[in-house]
Amino acid sequence: MDMLKTEMRNPKTTHLDRMTTTEMLRVIQDENMNAVKAVDGCLDAVGRAVDAVTEALRRGGRLIYVGAGTSGRLGVLDASEACPTFGVPEGTILGVMAGGVEALYRAGEPEEDSAAFGERDVKAVNLAPSDCVVGISAAGGAEYVLAAVGYAKSIGCTTVGLTCNEGSPLVVLADIVIVTDTGAEVVTGSTRMKAGTARGSGRTTAVRRCSGTRPPDRSSPFLLPGKRSRRIRQAPCPQTISTPGCGGGKRVASGK
Repeated sequence: MDMLKTEMRNPKTTHLDRMTTTEMLRVIQDENMNAVKAVDGCLDAVGRAVDAVTEALRRGGRLIYVGAGTSGRLGVLDASEACPTFGVPEGTILGVMAGGVEALYRAGEPEEDSAAFGERDVKAVNLAPSDCVVGISAAGGAEYVLAAVGYAKSIGCTTVGLTCNEGSPLVVLADIVIVTDTGAEVVTGSTRMKAGTARGSGRTTAVRRCSGTRPPDRSSPFLLPGKRSRRIRQAPCPQTISTPGCGGGKRVASGK
């Protein structure tokens, strides 16, 4: 199998250790601009995804992000900000992340590689055919994400794949595919850098367009399944972090 573009060595940074600080920053900034251009090159696909999400919300469905690692954190960030920023009713946009709340600040590789956890966690948010599920994976092969998207598709959800690698499993699986071809990273394989920038730009563009559609409130609020998770209430947009078999859903107060 050919090496993924996001895992290749960037020829512009083979001598990174010999650069001055300003030279390093210039290279990083130039590569960040390439990430923005990558989004510009797939706006047609972003538009199709926006239309699909908008239609789901009009039917009373939800937008549900699913991801692992950096991809999961970016999805959770979007879901968290949609309510206060765009006035979206709570429970309309959810983030489901491999490893749950602890994975927001600590890596959870075992969960990222688990197809069983991916399917379990989207089931835990009471997934319905009216929902639109967006799987986010820079490499396009995270087992957690593939399983979640596969299950969503099997029950009739519209699925969107957001990745940085053409020809990856997520591209084959999802109904609508957004490929932000960012190429090799400044630090080899570190897709939290410009690949993360491109994934963030693509998602934010979509949420801004969709946020004007306000479906009826659903009873299920924001969920972030994972082991040892707990329920959290946070004003002004209540959030729930829960998962099956995680200790009864303890409630705690949390500031913003």
